[in-house]
Amino acid sequence: ATDSYAGFKHMEAVTFGNKGLLENSLKGLEVLLRRLLNPKELDRSEKEVRKGRETRAGMEGKVQKEKNVLEQISNICKEAAQQDYLGAQRGYMRLTLGNKTWNNTFVTHVAACTMKGAREYRRNRDNFNTYDMDPDSQKYMHALLKLVMLLQCTHPNPDVSKHVPF
Repeated sequence: ATDSYAGFKHMEAVTFGNKGLLENSLKGLEVLLRRLLNPKELDRSEKEVRKGRETRAGMEGKVQKEKNVLEQISNICKEAAQQDYLGAQRGYMRLTLGNKTWNNTFVTHVAACTMKGAREYRRNRDNFNTYDMDPDSQKYMHALLKLVMLLQCTHPNPDVSKHVPF
């Protein structure tokens, strides 16, 4: 098995040499290819932006919706094809984390005044994006990232600043 990874560093050979990881990546890419037949299937985010009490004061109108998933996947692939692996990684992070400012609901209680009770400050989580809502999209995103990492190993960019360290 080590001959097929000649020229790979130890960590890269371990990463891509695990048969189970490779099979999972292939299954994830299979899901992606199936969904690409109907691109509307790609977007599985919470569609509506929250209003009123569910949005932090001062955030009305500032919440950003998720960008088109197909367009973002296309950008990741274009940057990987141009050997800009760092740009592809940025695209992956944008797609998985999105533009959320808060991932979990956070509640804190603060004493108001002596013997006057307490105040509750609440920050609700932002809307889930496709990656958060759908386990299949998590699989194909991990597979796509693994493919970009493999591409970086097999076709390294002479400009090392565009590489993503393992």
